[in-house]
Amino acid sequence: MYCTSTAADCCCARWAACVCSLALALHFLRTRLVRYGRKLIPNRGAQQTSVLGHIGVTAVLDYVVVVEHARGRGIGERLIARFVKDATDAGCVRVTLVTAAEGGAGPYYEQHGWLHQGEIRRSEGRLLLDYDFPLRDG
Repeated sequence: MYCTSTAADCCCARWAACVCSLALALHFLRTRLVRYGRKLIPNRGAQQTSVLGHIGVTAVLDYVVVVEHARGRGIGERLIARFVKDATDAGCVRVTLVTAAEGGAGPYYEQHGWLHQGEIRRSEGRLLLDYDFPLRDG
């Protein structure tokens, strides 16, 4: 198969892809950089204390998703187990997460040893459930 586009068309397509990628990167920086940065860079000036009274570093589990047709095969369980192992190896004392109150994975996490800590109401009114998984005594 031969390309019927002119060199100018190919150049414009590549430039448009770069602009889209740049726009996507700028959108990420504008909307997520501070949020992720706070999680990656701990506050070195103060010890972190959880609601449970643990002192130490907490790992935050975000966005575990398994496509619908692959659910029930233990994929999510293995992903979470690997995250917990990596958090333990990194010296964390607990793992925490939030999930939607309605239609969320709360029952799944409770079946796998996560402790329900409470509820969080977002500014837009959405109710979230807060779970912890202690890794060792703090």
